[in-house]
Amino acid sequence: MRSFTRAAAHGVAACALFVGVPALAQTGNLGLSHQRVVFDGPNRTVTIYVVNRGNVPETYRVDLIEMKMGPHGTIRPVADEPEMSARDYVEFTPRRITLQPRQSQAIRIRLRPPETQGERRSHLAITTQPADDAQAPVASASGGSGQMVDVKVSTLFSVSIPIIVRTDVKEAGARIENSHMTRPPGGGPMLVSFDLVREGAGSVYGDVEIVSGRGRDEHVLARAGGIAVYPEIDRREVQIALPEEAKGKSVRLVYLDREAPASTELAALALNIP
Repeated sequence: MRSFTRAAAHGVAACALFVGVPALAQTGNLGLSHQRVVFDGPNRTVTIYVVNRGNVPETYRVDLIEMKMGPHGTIRPVADEPEMSARDYVEFTPRRITLQPRQSQAIRIRLRPPETQGERRSHLAITTQPADDAQAPVASASGGSGQMVDVKVSTLFSVSIPIIVRTDVKEAGARIENSHMTRPPGGGPMLVSFDLVREGAGSVYGDVEIVSGRGRDEHVLARAGGIAVYPEIDRREVQIALPEEAKGKSVRLVYLDREAPASTELAALALNIP
């Protein structure tokens, strides 16, 4: 997610709010068909779709940006280009899209494979553009001279997804460490907190589940989807809330590889819930 502010002339300011969410991404009326794009085989092209789910025409800008993950899983934009950026190996078109209500548009992404091994990543950001001045809501504010100044506010939305390029990278693994259970000070469900530790040179991406029983009696009590650990960090802290029905049960905390065809277990830990 990238923040932009556009100031118009004659004392009219436009304020932008950007919300980055995982796809099959939707924020506001902006939808995107993919959660992520991974180039790790012979395929060199991918097509994704931008969808205007709203009732008015929208224009979007398409950018390739750089983002980094922090220890709690938060992904933030960075000004500098990381060493393992995918920018030099990824091309996309178009870079600007105008869609009528309920209309979609394809974005074609093409890879020029790197000659050296490793995992590279940049993020494709699709951002709504400000509406015409005549369509923007107007609020009044007092200027420094005591005069009223009209301020036009535009709420803009952005969806960003990772574009990952892997060249001769062995499959990454994961393990679970430092698990503990806490109850929030203000009440609420008990939380299972743990560190998800990445093993290997590449990233991992999957789902966390709290599972009771085995075989036909297996039952998923809680789930947190789309948990990634990118190569810039070795581990990230994860929390998942336990439902009341988990009390007193022996369960398994499982991390499942979402990129594997059969949701392969990357890590698991037995827990006794008090």
